[in-house]
Amino acid sequence: MSVLTNDARPIAVYRMVVGEAGHSGAVPRWLRRDAVFATAELLTHLDRHWRTLLERGRDLVVTSGVMGTDSSEHAIARIPGLLRMSFEARSQSQETLEAFYDLFVSECASIGEERGVEFRFDRRLQSAPAVMDPGWVEKLRSAARSLGLPDEPIPSGAGHDAAVFANAGVPSAMIFVRNENGSHNPYEDMQISDFMAGVAVMRQVLREAVQ
Repeated sequence: MSVLTNDARPIAVYRMVVGEAGHSGAVPRWLRRDAVFATAELLTHLDRHWRTLLERGRDLVVTSGVMGTDSSEHAIARIPGLLRMSFEARSQSQETLEAFYDLFVSECASIGEERGVEFRFDRRLQSAPAVMDPGWVEKLRSAARSLGLPDEPIPSGAGHDAAVFANAGVPSAMIFVRNENGSHNPYEDMQISDFMAGVAVMRQVLREAVQ
């Protein structure tokens, strides 16, 4: 049984990488403006920066969940001149988020100049990290212990509706139960007994709150 203490929120942007289309056999490397190779290099650099920050104890996750070239122009021998993708960074530290975003922009500029492509950004989307209410966190942990359940306070790298309430001034907390293969994938496997344990904790806390 885990009780959420903080909810990380992201910086996210969509972007277009604009290069120049061409035939693979007709354009040498030094003249290519390949949107895919430029993006691959960008992600490789960002992954290296991410690993370094984790090794220094920073809290950070980085994802590019949307990526694709123009399907109407797909061909094995075609140099892609256009690519669309997303970039997202999550952390409980606003300082870490801003620092990594600055790295992202800097890498885009450097790689864009070197490879002759342009990184065009859409509007930056951001929501603030949320801190759960310490009182409610302790109530949930106390209820779990009274029911003989192990508990552990954890931060979350995902975003939740509770963060919206918390940032609006509504005291909030969350209960997490075990899921063998994690969430948001087709193999997730939560045991009903674990689910019912979470329900029991919530029921006890709500019962105490109304007494």
